[in-house]
Amino acid sequence: MMNGNELISVIVPVYQTEEYLDECIRSIAGQTYANLEIILVNDGSTDNCSRICESWAMQDSRIKVISQQNKGLSAARNGGFSVSTGRFISFVDSDDWLDSHFLGTLFANLKEKKADLAASGVIRFYQNGKESYPGLQKGVYSSQEVLETVISGTGFTVMVCNKLFKHEILAAHPFPGPSLYNGV
Repeated sequence: MMNGNELISVIVPVYQTEEYLDECIRSIAGQTYANLEIILVNDGSTDNCSRICESWAMQDSRIKVISQQNKGLSAARNGGFSVSTGRFISFVDSDDWLDSHFLGTLFANLKEKKADLAASGVIRFYQNGKESYPGLQKGVYSSQEVLETVISGTGFTVMVCNKLFKHEILAAHPFPGPSLYNGV
């Protein structure tokens, strides 16, 4: 049974994005849906990302920081997932930011439709303007539809950063590549 108090884990792979990282974390921490666990996975950044992550963790008890040698995006996502405790999972790239209602809206859609995944549209911002990302479709999906469209890559553009997943979907289908922690 879903309720408004269920924990959402937000996993942020971090690599060489110090210019954008504060805004990214601020947008997650400022969500209207506040029952969050924010997992920042520093994937071997050599810039100031480590300092930025640790500073945020000191300010907000919902933030956990994992640091590792650079192993790549899949390993960072899998590693963050392996320590997550939320029933629902969202991924945010460290150079992105979220509308303040993003997680609350996706969670409400999952609750209303009793779905396994909810997806939103994406807007890309450029120095000279913005545009909606082509090919993305909003919606909520059953387990079978998730497998057919998201995991297989058919039906629409595959992107994890605009979705809220039930934990069990990702447990059954990890990202390809090595896990951050073996056995954790």
